[in-house]
Amino acid sequence: MSPKRPFLLWLICLLFIGFALAQLLQVIQTIAAWNVLIAIQYQHGPFYPLFFGTLFFLGFLASAVLLWLRQNLAPVFAALVSISYGTWFWLDRLVLAANPQPIANQVFNIIGFLVILGLLLGSLLALKPSLRSDLNSNSPFMTSDMREEDMHQNQIEMEVKFCMSDLSAFEQRLRSIGASLFQPRTFETNLRFDTANLDLTKAHRVLRLRRDQGDYLTYKGPTESDQSVSIRQEIEIEVKDFDSAEALLKALGYQVSVRYEKWRTKYRLNDLEIDLDEMPFGHFIEIEGEDPVLIERMAHTLALDWSLRVTDSYMILFDKFKKNRHLNIPNLVFSDFKDIKIKPEDLGVKPADIIAYL
Repeated sequence: MSPKRPFLLWLICLLFIGFALAQLLQVIQTIAAWNVLIAIQYQHGPFYPLFFGTLFFLGFLASAVLLWLRQNLAPVFAALVSISYGTWFWLDRLVLAANPQPIANQVFNIIGFLVILGLLLGSLLALKPSLRSDLNSNSPFMTSDMREEDMHQNQIEMEVKFCMSDLSAFEQRLRSIGASLFQPRTFETNLRFDTANLDLTKAHRVLRLRRDQGDYLTYKGPTESDQSVSIRQEIEIEVKDFDSAEALLKALGYQVSVRYEKWRTKYRLNDLEIDLDEMPFGHFIEIEGEDPVLIERMAHTLALDWSLRVTDSYMILFDKFKKNRHLNIPNLVFSDFKDIKIKPEDLGVKPADIIAYL
């Protein structure tokens, strides 16, 4: 999952691009007036404005690019560039100039500059939750939109599930508060692979081949313990041929350990992905994002009982169902569940959608 860029990120990137263009203009003007500056013996010579103009042009431009790519250290880099520029700007006028300006005459200008710098630094800090961790990136030159388009992802998956008693009413509520549909109801077929000894399952790892609107091969690492949401490493790539990918995995010694199906509808709201899942054993929704705090806030916004959240995978719920009902069902597919009446208690969960919502 790769959420869209927030408006604040767009605004700050444009601001830094503006700063960079201003410095580039200074460089161009310096080069154009090079001979004149030499003739009038400009203070420090023309190399002085050329050097600092080029330096801060590159600094502001790099800040905009890193912020746009949502690199984890981008706010720190952009803050250092901004502070460095402000320090040089005032030193140049108050100390280094041939005729330094009296500090007393610049008090209000300095205060105004510090206020603006403080607002900028605060905005950079506020962007932190919308940036991806360095551990989640495999190329600093690919934007998140490029990753989503190509489905070449190496990230940390953060999500939480909720069992639903009325999925249709929930979808209407989701639309009413402005959620945008970005994948209509789509049928999924999933093949989960493992060794003959179930080594991946024992290590709490997942190797999965999925077909929905495309074909995808996914690896998931073990879930982190003692977290409010499910957090695990996820690597996913798009494959061109489902059958060939299946044959390749089998040739490597893996075998299909379970097959499972679902219908999934995808929405976006406030930089979070909200999936509506119709499983053979019931209806669920998943909220996925990059910050557990934002995920919890969204759950409350959607009138979901946070205490009833589910961090187990669908396969773990499937195992609980088979154990509680004393059934031996090899696959989680709709055809095997059509004659089985299921209650949430069979999965060890309770519906979290609050009927008496506003």
